[in-house]
Amino acid sequence: EINSQKEELEKNYANTTLLSEIGLQITSSLDFESIFKKLHANVNKLMDAEVFGVRIFHEEDNLIEYKYEIESGERHPVQFIPYTDDDNYSVWCIKNMKEIILNDNKKEYRKYVNEIKVVAGEMPNSLIFYPMIIGKDVVGVITVQSFKFNAYGSYELDILKTLASYTGIALANA
Repeated sequence: EINSQKEELEKNYANTTLLSEIGLQITSSLDFESIFKKLHANVNKLMDAEVFGVRIFHEEDNLIEYKYEIESGERHPVQFIPYTDDDNYSVWCIKNMKEIILNDNKKEYRKYVNEIKVVAGEMPNSLIFYPMIIGKDVVGVITVQSFKFNAYGSYELDILKTLASYTGIALANA
C-alpha cells in the first residue's frame, strides 16, 4: 500500500511539473497554432484525450469557432456553430460559465442539452468541457473526449481547468 501511494505521489508530481512546463511554453508564445500543437502533444501524457479541442467564442458574431480540433490524430476542418444552438455542449458551457463532465454521454446528456449533436467525427462516451475565462469574459472552451466510458474524474477535471486557464491567457496574448 505504501508503494502504491508512493507511485501515485510520484505520478502527481510528474504531472504537476509537466503542467507547469506546458503553462510556461504556451503563455510565452504568440502563435496560437504552435500553442495548440504543444497542448495536443502534452495533453495525452496527462489523460485520455482521443478528441481534443480548443473552441473560440466570437461574441460579436454570435459564433463558436471549432478552429483547433483533433480526433484520433486527425485534424478536423474549421467549423462555426451558432451561439443560439442550445443543444451544443460548447454553447452550454459558455452561457453557464461552468464545466461539463460526462462519463456516459448517452445516459447523462440531458443534464445539459435536449439531444446529442456530434459536429464532426465519432460520438464520444466520456467528455469534459471547460470554459476559458479571462477576467469576467468567456473567450472559448477547451475539451477532452474519450470513446471509453468513465474516463474522467475530478483529477482530469483539475488538469483541464489548469489548461483552460493557461490556454485562455495564451489566446488573449496571441
